[in-house]
Amino acid sequence: MASLTDLGLQLRLQRNRLLDQDASAAEELMVEQEPMPLPETDQAFDHEKRQAGELVDALDRALRDENWSPPAAALGIDGVGGGYFYGLIPQRAPMREIVRGFVQPVRYLPLVERVPDRVALYLRFMLPGGDDGLEREEHGGVKWHFHYIDARHRRSDVILSFDTRWKIVESAKGSDLLRPLFVERHAEGKAKFTAHPGRWENEKRTSMYEICSRDLHKGIEHFRCAKNGSDAVWPRDATLTPHPSSLPNTGTAAGSGKGKKKRR
Repeated sequence: MASLTDLGLQLRLQRNRLLDQDASAAEELMVEQEPMPLPETDQAFDHEKRQAGELVDALDRALRDENWSPPAAALGIDGVGGGYFYGLIPQRAPMREIVRGFVQPVRYLPLVERVPDRVALYLRFMLPGGDDGLEREEHGGVKWHFHYIDARHRRSDVILSFDTRWKIVESAKGSDLLRPLFVERHAEGKAKFTAHPGRWENEKRTSMYEICSRDLHKGIEHFRCAKNGSDAVWPRDATLTPHPSSLPNTGTAAGSGKGKKKRR
């Protein structure tokens, strides 16, 4: 029977192997030749998920059989345990051509969608580097967004995301009928160049919007929401819908529209 350390290391090695494969594939950028839908499933990745799940289950059983308990110091740390997944792995669709560049749909899929508390504690505190792949559930991936790539196939330091909280209001007309698209800084250390979204003209912005919105009919639940502080791509005067938790408590139900600034 594999030891606790061996099981934990196998899990980490599997994650690192998949990340290395993605890094290699990312160097060979592929451009779609005709409009392609975003992929629904990946059989090869489903196989990897099953293997990773079996490793986590085996590690959980071994911890239980050995009556393992975390060090006392671990129990006093806020946020330990409860709601972890393991190993966010990028899934990339072919690049889509826009005006003077490309956008590439990307999402991150977890190897293990739910990690038992004791496994998470073991990885965090007993295995050197074992917590590197752990992520809290509320920060998960499995949502599509778009990387901006220039005409020379260089990866930028910005990504594009929709306002997934946006809703059409009764008085909407013109550009107010479009779900806003935003741009934000992301993974600057891995970028090949610094993008300057403030210099993008309307021709480029509308091209981006047209390509990124092509799959909105799938349902907005499949897309990542833009983060606070993001800048509007299109419509240019759009304002990101605040998260309900950031709204002041005025006694008015969220989404009622009262007190909200009307988008023009």
